[in-house]
Amino acid sequence: MNTERESAPRRKLSDARLRTLTQPGKYADGDVPGLYLEVKKPQKSGKPGSKLWRVKYRLDGKENRFAIGAYPAIGLKEARELAWAAKREIANAVSPRQAKLAKIDAQHLSEARTFEYVAEQWLQLKAPDLVEKSLAASKAHWLIMFTP
Repeated sequence: MNTERESAPRRKLSDARLRTLTQPGKYADGDVPGLYLEVKKPQKSGKPGSKLWRVKYRLDGKENRFAIGAYPAIGLKEARELAWAAKREIANAVSPRQAKLAKIDAQHLSEARTFEYVAEQWLQLKAPDLVEKSLAASKAHWLIMFTP
């Protein structure tokens, strides 16, 4: 009589398997260490639970989780690519969450500069047609409303 439990080999996730997952739980991917799909309990009767991609990692001796995104908006292939990118950041002692927030901040700063540039160009173009008082009011309004 064998008293040791034999562990079943871990199955890799596939698109077909992802579509059929309904039981709440964590389903590990066999390709990327730490990547898993978390299936949550349904909030309403008859509705399927949400499916979220996450990466489990250790940084500075603490275990953390990084949310990649929701399935099916982010497919298996893209989730694996994002997980490998997060693993590279972790290898460089950078938290993937902090890297993601820095990227979002840089994008917002870039968009703000872009809008500010376009607004200035538009005001310069319209300046000959506007009364000086109206031009100053438009410029002040735009600067207050749309610049950080």
